Amino acid sequence: MSAYGYHRVRLTTDLTRYHAHLLPGTEGTSQPDVKTTEWGYQDRFWAVKYDCCGHVMDTLLDGLTVIDEPGAGASP
Repeated sequence: MSAYGYHRVRLTTDLTRYHAHLLPGTEGTSQPDVKTTEWGYQDRFWAVKYDCCGHVMDTLLDGLTVIDEPGAGASP
């Protein structure tokens, strides 16, 4: 399941093995209806565009904290 609307999120896990900037605390915005890998079709992942580098990556929801929910009509 992709995110419904744009959500501001904060990474709570270390994903530097996938990209050097993806440390805990990195913030980004979920991308509705976007899937970047085969894992993105599972309901436990959201595609997130990270502020630090613009990198978009399917991210396990357990590794994210939603910090703001601007709604489905908002854009990043």
